[in-house]
Amino acid sequence: MASRPSLLKLPPFPPEQEALRSEWRNLCFALERLQADALLANCRDKYEFAKSYSVFGAGFDELYEELTRRAGAGDFEFFVDRGMAESLMTFPLVERMLADWFGAIASKKSRLEEAFSIRYGEDIDEFLANPRHAAKLAAVAPLDSADALLKMPPLVSH
Repeated sequence: MASRPSLLKLPPFPPEQEALRSEWRNLCFALERLQADALLANCRDKYEFAKSYSVFGAGFDELYEELTRRAGAGDFEFFVDRGMAESLMTFPLVERMLADWFGAIASKKSRLEEAFSIRYGEDIDEFLANPRHAAKLAAVAPLDSADALLKMPPLVSH
């Protein structure tokens, strides 16, 4: 995994880019929160719950690498497809937007960890790591196949 920049050292963006970033952050947190709400409302099986939880954030490091590589080449399609103005996109903005999205995923996972603990009286990470559960986890399908933002259909056509 490539090292991510320290976001604490970066200067603020111009107002238009900060507004776009705020819109992105709101989108990320809203979609990821809705996905957690749906899991909490619709899942009663702890294996299905744990399997769904394990999908969230999976592959983010590889996606981060791909999207920053593409942004470095001026390709902002992923963000434009999700309603972001291409004219305002820059490489540093993409890095911060990805950090915001990762924060939304982490927030969703934290909420689900707590819910699992309350519902089932177990730590979800320990549950997933326990070899006794491996066969049953392998047999069950997750309720979701990816994080909410990845499942969002493009808002623009190419």
